[in-house]
Amino acid sequence: MPSAPARTYRIAETVSSAGSYNQPHGPRMGKQVRRGTTGRGSGKKQTRKPRLTPEAAARLREKESLRLSLQNVIHQIEQSHNARHRAMLEQARSDLEQRLQDLGA
Repeated sequence: MPSAPARTYRIAETVSSAGSYNQPHGPRMGKQVRRGTTGRGSGKKQTRKPRLTPEAAARLREKESLRLSLQNVIHQIEQSHNARHRAMLEQARSDLEQRLQDLGA
């Protein structure tokens, strides 16, 4: 009766001859594909946004933080069943809205 080692040998040979998983497999498969640019224009020019000053960047981060906090408080208000907790959240909401308004959002 023939044994199975020949079959095991073929599978091992096939896997080992396939090469490394991360190696490019064709002439166009290099850094360009990994970066997402193949040299063919997508028709859009990439324009850089002007750099923000440190103060403007800090202000933008503060606005985004307040906006996300407000979104979270609004969600909690919608889920709240306790009247005292809801009142506290409403106060937090008005404070956050005022702070956003003061920042000029």
